[in-house]
Amino acid sequence: MSLKLEYNEVLRLHDEAARFLDNHSIPLEVREGKVPEYIKITTKLNALLSQMKEQGISYSDEEILEGFEEVRIDPYHDW
Repeated sequence: MSLKLEYNEVLRLHDEAARFLDNHSIPLEVREGKVPEYIKITTKLNALLSQMKEQGISYSDEEILEGFEEVRIDPYHDW
């Protein structure tokens, strides 16, 4: 798996986790219990960016926030 594709997958998990943590309809105690998992996700994103930098793979601020367009999976690709 390419680093960019892996980054996109972990970024998707990050976005889902962030929405969960920001959801005030979920009790605070439940959301706080997921913080360690969120930290692992953000640590993994940082590690992937570091690996890309070490391998000479450049990226923009937009790609950090939105993911890498050239490796996005089209959910309708197999239709």
